Amino acid sequence: MNKIAVITGASSGIGRAVAIDLAAHGYNVVLVSRSIDKLQLLQYEITKSGGTAQVYALDVADSVAVDACISDVVTTLGRIDVLFNNAGVIYSETSEITNQNLKHMIDVNLLGAMSVGNAVARQMKKQRSGYIINLSSIGGKVPSAMLGGYNSSKFGLVGYGDALCQEMLAYSVKVTTLCPGMISTDMVKGVLNRSGIDAEEIMQPEHIIKTIHYLLELGDAVVIKELVLDSTVIMKKKVAAISSVYGNKTNNR
Repeated sequence: MNKIAVITGASSGIGRAVAIDLAAHGYNVVLVSRSIDKLQLLQYEITKSGGTAQVYALDVADSVAVDACISDVVTTLGRIDVLFNNAGVIYSETSEITNQNLKHMIDVNLLGAMSVGNAVARQMKKQRSGYIINLSSIGGKVPSAMLGGYNSSKFGLVGYGDALCQEMLAYSVKVTTLCPGMISTDMVKGVLNRSGIDAEEIMQPEHIIKTIHYLLELGDAVVIKELVLDSTVIMKKKVAAISSVYGNKTNNR
């Protein structure tokens, strides 16, 4: 039997790339997103290539709908082996962010991810097997002045993932939270254009895919609670900026 993988935020970007890859590796993929049209196009692409995919139009911020969706997946397919908990949104600003945008980010990035994670975790407890992979952000580890609202939602997801990881080990279920830096998707095109960084220079969705395979193939003896990934070009720019200020000098207080 094919393993079952649920991917939220599957209609575009990282989620779409992960769904296509897992389907190519024999998973029956469950595509979850608000955009039914994009999901159906992706489903067609996967099935045309010989894969298997189901489609669920869902707003993860609706906890009642989340429970109903996951329940239907289990009823229809019998189990869930992998969750890629990926759905997310981003708005800039910290002190100037609107309450509406802040609430939307918390509802999707944190509460929505928790609703999906918990619904799947309850099924995996019954199975006593499975893997939950949450997609947070390097912004959930290192805050930025103009992204305080986003940082808060992703910091919360890191904390949730750590706690869930500890809880689920008793049921032979693994949980890992990924914290990647900027990834080349449509979401970051505007930032790249302003920064002068080439999209090909930074992290690609394929790097997340390779990381997921690494985690799934790691075996039972070890669990990675959290994994931070960053682009070398961005790290080099940060180092260069620091060096331009301090150079090789040793400054005493």
